[in-house]
Amino acid sequence: MPRKKREKVWVNINFLALSALKYYATTPGPYQQQATQIHLALNNNLLQTLVSQYYDRGYLFEQYDDRDGRGVSSHPFTGWTALLTLIAADMY
Repeated sequence: MPRKKREKVWVNINFLALSALKYYATTPGPYQQQATQIHLALNNNLLQTLVSQYYDRGYLFEQYDDRDGRGVSSHPFTGWTALLTLIAADMY
């Protein structure tokens, strides 16, 4: 069995996941409650990571470390990381 490879956190991919989870969280069905819980957890964790790195280091980054949340790769980066604004406003 292949080992699971962990990757960096990409805001754009998490945005897509949040959007899908929000859909299932607001659509009646067998997974509505579970989707709601996962959506809230992912939303909170992502916002906390982005905002804490901005306050600590003064930048938004292209990617974030999957283990400690530290910003990595390009900075300052306001491409898809600017999706932070839509995530915080719950506009997706």
